[in-house]
Amino acid sequence: MDKSVAIQAWSLMSQAKRWLIATHFNPDGDALGSTNIFLELAAAINKPAVAYCASAPDENFRFLSRINQLTNKITKEQFDDFDLIIIVDCATASRSKLKDWLYTRRSDQTVIEFDHHERQEDYADIEFKESEAAATVEIIYNFLLAINWPINVEIAKSILAGLLTDTGNFIYSNTSDRITKIAAKMMLMGARVPKIVGQTLTNKNLAVMHLWGRVLSRLKINYEYLVAIAIVKHNELSEFGLGVDDLSGLIGLISGLQGVVGTLLLIETESGQIKGSFRSRLADIDMSMLANFLGGGGHRQAAGFCLNGSLSGEDGQIVVL
Repeated sequence: MDKSVAIQAWSLMSQAKRWLIATHFNPDGDALGSTNIFLELAAAINKPAVAYCASAPDENFRFLSRINQLTNKITKEQFDDFDLIIIVDCATASRSKLKDWLYTRRSDQTVIEFDHHERQEDYADIEFKESEAAATVEIIYNFLLAINWPINVEIAKSILAGLLTDTGNFIYSNTSDRITKIAAKMMLMGARVPKIVGQTLTNKNLAVMHLWGRVLSRLKINYEYLVAIAIVKHNELSEFGLGVDDLSGLIGLISGLQGVVGTLLLIETESGQIKGSFRSRLADIDMSMLANFLGGGGHRQAAGFCLNGSLSGEDGQIVVL
């Protein structure tokens, strides 16, 4: 990271009157960890800040210190009131659901972007975009080092949560020596892997296990492309008294299936949408290309999308209506 650019960005942040921190809809641990870090920074320097995400975060990430401040509603009038906008982990402006406003913002509204996806757009005034980074929190960690910001336990937990999410709990191929060293430093500062994994992966009740069992019982494999496909109907969520958040971790479990190169989980919501998640353990397969084609985005080995419609099908065929 260019230290002079980092210092320039921090100077703009420090001088700004109000921050807007925004991340992508259907946020994962990297998005939420990145958001939480900047909420911590804002609080430390008494900077008024609002964190925005178009969809509510998974309840399992409530252990992050300030994530309860996240709002999923913002008006154009409110947007215009911010003189500094920080975009984290978004890949494209459209994933923030603020694209039109970002591209037509006033000249005195500064946008600073932190992201580890492949470069697709150029809308930020200053960007820290490193596709070789395993997670956006890794980039923000280096930013904090560049501006000599002390990392407290809450920031450490945020960084570790993001690293765990985007490396599949350190089993994906992007788990490098560099990443494990950062994780070790965060643990020395008070973050705990078992606690975070326990909150986000292993914290499941009996109803969740029953639903997962039903979904797994009808798991299908497309043998032409060697992709495992699972679906969850919206009535099943209500039947078990569960929400979409309770499916967190299911796609990771399915991705461990032998004989497939990728997995797809389709979740039908009561609001008339289909949320899709792609996963692959193979570094040479780019799932983000499929997600981008469907209006979503993500990483090579983990990506997602959202479509309007419902699921239907017979004899193992899945149809999006």
